[in-house]
Amino acid sequence: MFEELYFYVRGCIGSSLVVGGLSLRLAHKKERGLRAFGAMYLSIGALFTMSALDPILELPVDLDNLLYQSLMCYQGIVLIDIALYLFGNEQKAGGRSILKRAGLGYAALLVLLPLLDYALGLESNRSNVEDSLLRAPLHAAAIQAAYAWPIAATIAALRIARWKLADITGKTHEEKRLLSALGLVILDIAAILIGLALSQRFLYRLGHLLLELLLLGGYLYVVHNPRALMRLRSEIGQEHARRISLGEDEAALIEKRLASIADKAQAVFDEGFDLRKLAALIGIPPYRLSAYFSSRRRLSFPAWKNKLRIEYVRARMAQRPDLTILEISVEAGYRSKTTFNEQFARIVGMSPSDYRRSLSRDPQAH
Repeated sequence: MFEELYFYVRGCIGSSLVVGGLSLRLAHKKERGLRAFGAMYLSIGALFTMSALDPILELPVDLDNLLYQSLMCYQGIVLIDIALYLFGNEQKAGGRSILKRAGLGYAALLVLLPLLDYALGLESNRSNVEDSLLRAPLHAAAIQAAYAWPIAATIAALRIARWKLADITGKTHEEKRLLSALGLVILDIAAILIGLALSQRFLYRLGHLLLELLLLGGYLYVVHNPRALMRLRSEIGQEHARRISLGEDEAALIEKRLASIADKAQAVFDEGFDLRKLAALIGIPPYRLSAYFSSRRRLSFPAWKNKLRIEYVRARMAQRPDLTILEISVEAGYRSKTTFNEQFARIVGMSPSDYRRSLSRDPQAH
């Protein structure tokens, strides 16, 4: 009885989410956040519906795996879009495309992996916790591994986004709802993964039913409050702006400590020197230092580091005419002659050779 009820409820909620997802996408074509949420409900609903139909519509295992992996891949891409929408888009253009290609590659690997079962002659002796069907070892592993992509995609999207989880304070109405929903979803997914790993069918199915109910509740909330996502995005952005704003005293302190870096130039030029190491060197929290570069200097840390290196090179050219340009560039931490020449020309406006010749003509001009 429970078996039939489980698949019936799963199918009903799954088909409801498919319809709901389509309606969101069609009704809000110009609102990126709602379109992305519609796509999420559409893909998850399709997964639930596909699972519910397993007992009566048993597809060939390879086709079943292809559809399943395609939907899980799409789900990860949709979660990337949602995360980037809520957290202010990418810090640098191209991050989403890289993640998308990674997801497609991972899905293709999981589609091809079960083919090795045939090549190696492995028997179908692994029972799936969801539908009890026997699958070969690599096929069973591919089904479980598919869960990793949506989780990894969300985490990666949050890392490349302009705003951070620290910008959620939980003080506003929408943020409180988001944190509560995320907490419930994380606990529920943990239960599902535990059930999957331990082949505990009751825990696995109970987790899925709860997830379906959470998603259905989220859909109804979004439908009745279509501006909620925009308000949430705005609240996160406002908190981010407040968090990274710098007072005059703090900016002056950072300026002073950065000026002292000239005495520790060699440490800055070491390979692998990054923002965190600079923050530790001058005793400023990394996120405050990042805020300083973006709001006061209007440049990134790598750009600042390159500028410091090139200034060092110019000074050494004037001080040590006996050293070659290559020797000085290596001192400044450049391992590639091409990169050094490009950066020097971009910052100074002429090639290193032309600059050295100009020094020999008029040393006082520089």
